[in-house]
Amino acid sequence: MNGSAEATSLPYYEEFTDKAFKTVTADRFVLKAAAPRVVENFLDVSHLAFVHNGSLGDSKYPLIPNYHVHWRDDHYVSDEIPVYADADGSGQYGTIYYTYEILAPTTARLKKVNRETGQIFSMLFTVVPHHERSSTVLALISRNYDLDQADEYYKDFQNVVIMEDAPVVEGQRPEELPLDLQAELHLPADRVAIAYRKYLSKLGVVFGSDTAIDSTKVAK
Repeated sequence: MNGSAEATSLPYYEEFTDKAFKTVTADRFVLKAAAPRVVENFLDVSHLAFVHNGSLGDSKYPLIPNYHVHWRDDHYVSDEIPVYADADGSGQYGTIYYTYEILAPTTARLKKVNRETGQIFSMLFTVVPHHERSSTVLALISRNYDLDQADEYYKDFQNVVIMEDAPVVEGQRPEELPLDLQAELHLPADRVAIAYRKYLSKLGVVFGSDTAIDSTKVAK
């Protein structure tokens, strides 16, 4: 993305080989949006209650408690974030603990844990940019429960979620992701997104982004 030909290793996704989990490959989905915009939307915990009201979130519970993002093992990882949500479209709402990881400029992962039931729903999410206004979303979806459920259920659920995201992501302006934190309003719930912009700026990523940030202004 920055013109470098340096080789990078594939991210380790432990659920793929863990026999306690079943992994489904989501359908490919093309969005008319810059890849960094698509990834940042995936990392946005605060939009669940609004964009995904009734599918993932609940607009009656929009508040996100304070949390932090840490640099650990060469990537960013968030605290566990308690969210009142439905982890998988089953209609079972409760407190789900979300953990986000930024693994590469266009790759991230999400783990949702229901502490009461021990159920874990994980996703490895990556975006393939075709040009600055077109990106293909790829995802692996894993769970350690409901292993006999047909794969189509989880593929269909992911399609519902991404179709809810599509008009929001495709309609964002500016179309490039501003790396200057002064260019758009950020709240404490946006700490993962702030870390993502800081990460892109440190790497010198320019494809699909706009303006480098001053890293001294980034909240810890």
